[in-house]
Amino acid sequence: MNRKEIEAALRVGEELYRQLLEAASFLLEKLDVLTVEDLEAVMIRRQQIVQEIQRIDDMITSEVSRGETGKTVDGLHINHFREQQKQLTERILELDAVSLALANKKLAVLQKDFTAISDGRTLRKGYDPPRRSEPQQVNGKA
Repeated sequence: MNRKEIEAALRVGEELYRQLLEAASFLLEKLDVLTVEDLEAVMIRRQQIVQEIQRIDDMITSEVSRGETGKTVDGLHINHFREQQKQLTERILELDAVSLALANKKLAVLQKDFTAISDGRTLRKGYDPPRRSEPQQVNGKA
């Protein structure tokens, strides 16, 4: 890769990390109101961003490991990218942890409600009259 290609890849990588941070912020902000379809779209987009970041990171890592970057790009550019990558990743993980905790809390409430409804149905069975498919025996007589 030449200098311009590496610099372009670094810029794209930085932008993708910003997009991933925006997606994590959006998810946390809108978690209560997202439809299932919207949530799925957000998660698909995040996965696409992560895949593109991985592709760029692999490309840059390959260049660094070959030692070619010293000839084509100032090491400070890559160090700056790595530092931004680290900071943004930490922030994304923080936001995702909060989103996950909120989602788990909502799932726990849903599970509690589901259990209560199921228990109510079980309790109700004891009060429902038996179905009349066969004559009922009273004192051994049909």
